[in-house]
Amino acid sequence: MKIKSKNRNLIIAERIDIADSFFSRFMGLMFRKNIADNYALLISQCAMIHTCFMKFTIDAVFLSKDMEVISIIENLKPWRFTRYFRKAYYTLELKSGNISKKIEIGDKLEIE
Repeated sequence: MKIKSKNRNLIIAERIDIADSFFSRFMGLMFRKNIADNYALLISQCAMIHTCFMKFTIDAVFLSKDMEVISIIENLKPWRFTRYFRKAYYTLELKSGNISKKIEIGDKLEIE
């Protein structure tokens, strides 16, 4: 599976995992040493994240239920917390530097 921007026809990540169970959502990217540049984790029912126990910086994209970009946080360092995004249903986590200029607030994403 891959995730792309419908508006720009750009691939955001060529390989994604979906965290939709309690345990997979709880674990997220914690304790991983690193992730590939073309990898993303899509967390469902997620309007706020933290980077506790993470060993690398990430980019986070908060999405509505219909996959519209609500907010983008770049270069989120380990041991940080985001604010709560009331309208967010999904959060997409990627290796830092992978969303720059690929998407903007208001873009719609899709999984293929």
